[in-house]
Amino acid sequence: MIHEPSTPRWIRWAGMIPAAAVMLTFSSCSSCSKQEVEETDYETMRKEMIQQQRDEQHTVNRMGSFEFTDSLTEGGHRYQYTIQRMPDDSLGIVTDSEGFRTVDNAIVLKVKRDGAQFFSRRFTRQAFRAGIAKEEFQHYVLMNLVFDRITPQGPKFVASVGEAETDELFVQFALTVGLDGSVEITRHEMFEEDAIHRMEVKE
Repeated sequence: MIHEPSTPRWIRWAGMIPAAAVMLTFSSCSSCSKQEVEETDYETMRKEMIQQQRDEQHTVNRMGSFEFTDSLTEGGHRYQYTIQRMPDDSLGIVTDSEGFRTVDNAIVLKVKRDGAQFFSRRFTRQAFRAGIAKEEFQHYVLMNLVFDRITPQGPKFVASVGEAETDELFVQFALTVGLDGSVEITRHEMFEEDAIHRMEVKE
């Protein structure tokens, strides 16, 4: 019987090395590809976010219009008031501190006492300019007007002037409407807790 010589062990190992190298290379390439894809996705997402912010800054926003009417009895007299807010293109576009642009608003306030209207006025942010620093005023729009309470001088309202895209940067003013149709505007640091009525505006 003829015995064929066995293949030396080092030759068998040598045959396995190329296959192992291919597997290692493939594995390394797979890791590289995955990392490259993740980096590409992150960069794409970052660019999209930057572009979205730029688009928003170039978009002119408009706050919602609303009309609200309510009434109450105080001191034996019946008071009724109506508040209307609407964006007004004639007032121009305001750019806030973040670069977002918003059409300024006008607010109309009408007040009746025992059925007779004694006050009607259209307000813009210019009515409150004296109480706001110049560097802040240029970024602010007229945001809102709400009823506070009936005072001995007449009905009192609170106006908010501030940046349209935030709930933090704003200034409040108290508007006291006299029964003779006059109005007194003063800086109002905080909305009173004992207000008779508050209005929730739904955009």
